[in-house]
Amino acid sequence: MNKGKQLAIVSSLYLMMVLIIYFFHLSEYRWTEYFTKPLTLFILIYYFATAKKGLPKGLITGITTGLFFSILSDEFFLLRNSYNELFILGTFATSLLAIYCYARGFQYTRNVVLPITDFKSITLVNFFLSLLIVIFPISIFIIEDLEAWQYPAIMYQLLLWVFISQGLKRQDHVNEFSYYLVLAGIVMYSITTMLLTLQNFTTATFDFHSFPVLTYFFAQYLIVVGAVYQKRTDDIA
Repeated sequence: MNKGKQLAIVSSLYLMMVLIIYFFHLSEYRWTEYFTKPLTLFILIYYFATAKKGLPKGLITGITTGLFFSILSDEFFLLRNSYNELFILGTFATSLLAIYCYARGFQYTRNVVLPITDFKSITLVNFFLSLLIVIFPISIFIIEDLEAWQYPAIMYQLLLWVFISQGLKRQDHVNEFSYYLVLAGIVMYSITTMLLTLQNFTTATFDFHSFPVLTYFFAQYLIVVGAVYQKRTDDIA
């Protein structure tokens, strides 16, 4: 099966699962998310496992472990209302691990390694644009009287900024198709997780309904597909 046909089949199946999750999200059948959410991400894991040929080993490890921790994070998140703060902390912990794994994976292109701690390659404009995405939720967390278990929320937003920065570094090191897909996925992922954090872990009233459900799964899709299509700039015909 050629690469384009495989992607079309996987995309159709993935979209169908996302729509099922979306329509059941605010219904009495929301309990189905306990298995539909992991199953949906397993579709991406399967696609990545069959399409990863030729990708750097570090990128393969980062994407695979990032998806695995995303599944764990989703399960902890679903249990947050039924159980105590340990499950909320589990959500933070596994989400942080997922973001870190993705960021580590995107260090690796086919011609250069882009360390997470190296910010010299980020332009001043990109620095401020990425900072704007996280400054609003951080300001809310600082203004609020946080309980001890909520402190990881601030660290969470800072790591999102690192994640966005890592995506920006890939410019000129991979082809444009991969660069923009991954960057769009990272920004969408960051915005989604910030919306969910504001809605569920603050005392302020934020209600985004089912919107984060769609953006979360589209973000994961863009990140994985963008990674699969990564090439060196000098490999592009």
